[in-house]
Amino acid sequence: MAGRSSDPDRMRGHIQATMFFSRRVQWRGGRATAYLIRSASGEAVSQASCLQAIFCFSCRGMDAECRSPGGPRTVLSKSKHALVLPGELAVEWKVRAALHLEALVVQLDRDFVLRCSGRDHLPSLDRTGMWDYQDPLGWQVARAIYDDCVGGAVEGARYVETAATFLSAHLLKTLVVPVGPAPTPGWNGVAVRPLRRACEFMASRLDDGNLSLREVASVAGLSISHFVTSFRKSTGLAPFVWLRRQRIERAKELLLDPGLDITAVALALGYANQSAFGVAFKRVTGTTVSRWRRDHSHPPPNARKTST
Repeated sequence: MAGRSSDPDRMRGHIQATMFFSRRVQWRGGRATAYLIRSASGEAVSQASCLQAIFCFSCRGMDAECRSPGGPRTVLSKSKHALVLPGELAVEWKVRAALHLEALVVQLDRDFVLRCSGRDHLPSLDRTGMWDYQDPLGWQVARAIYDDCVGGAVEGARYVETAATFLSAHLLKTLVVPVGPAPTPGWNGVAVRPLRRACEFMASRLDDGNLSLREVASVAGLSISHFVTSFRKSTGLAPFVWLRRQRIERAKELLLDPGLDITAVALALGYANQSAFGVAFKRVTGTTVSRWRRDHSHPPPNARKTST
């Protein structure tokens, strides 16, 4: 978190941090470190050797930003923020001030993630991440891991490893987003990779209601007009029609959680309000949000009718 650590990660530059404490729990395939930092500042470029999930639970004063080289800038000013960063992704950090920061860093080796997912490869995690991870369930699991680390893991590493296994599987559910029809090798005269980069970038920004076509085209390395034309020829969809469909598919997953109201789901996916979300949802599914949720909700197993 500050300066250099004993992890096999690379860092250039220096972020100076004054700690209240840092406590780590390690298991075969991963490690979780809880931090309570009095203050931090500095600039650095880090490159982790594995998948990282970074949760900031609270901060009395945060003025920072980060970005992947050549990617969009992410401002870290909220008291709560989470990032999910794939291994080997270089990240530039600029921390002007961070006061009383309560944070958790979970590092998951690739083999551990593969075991948790039952997959034999994770292609989409090689290039993309999430710069404002908001999934409520992921946050709950991370909080449980943090509390156990702070408490000294009195039951050993097994509890944290079990929670991290669930978190890993849940992150994959969020991160591995279908990119629609596979592009043909001759994507309008452009290599397939730019299209995939653009799709993965949009998939990582489902929560960003201000995502612009210019940003997405820039990630693909194309002009806006060339990108839109090529994307439509490859997928049959305009870029933001494709993005809307991905948002609605993610919305369906969130709507299955009875603890989330519709407004919370709308805001988590970048919609300005529940009304805008409802219009987009009906356009894609042909039904209203409330009706879809009612039709797909399941009563608890013990909530069975009995005859009298």
